[in-house]
Amino acid sequence: PWSITARAKRLSQRKGRNNTHGSGKKAILKERGSDWMIIGLTASAFDLLHVGHIKHLERSKKLGDKLIVSVTSDRFVNKGPKRPAFDQKLRLEALAALDAVNFVVLSDNPTAVEIIKKIKPDIYCKGTDYKVRRTY
Repeated sequence: PWSITARAKRLSQRKGRNNTHGSGKKAILKERGSDWMIIGLTASAFDLLHVGHIKHLERSKKLGDKLIVSVTSDRFVNKGPKRPAFDQKLRLEALAALDAVNFVVLSDNPTAVEIIKKIKPDIYCKGTDYKVRRTY
């Protein structure tokens, strides 16, 4: 795993990407400047990153100008024993290396509600396996 994350970090740095592991909001707003951009947000544990996740992120990116990916912190990943398989730092680094992802943020909440309220994205993207419960 360390060689994978080191590669992800190097790729992210080499591309001059604007990924952040903080709240992300200040960096996004600063980058927005005077130009209006459509900001998309998606959230999940992304514990075992797979092709379904990558396709979802690529489709989500096409809906807006910037895509923020919120990653559920380790303490709220409820996928079973010995999970998450990869700790939050590794999950953040792997996602930050993807071309479709502009920013990654860590959410220390059990649901995405708080991060949606904080970032206030123009679009919130969920996979087809989720049903709409409430819009914000």
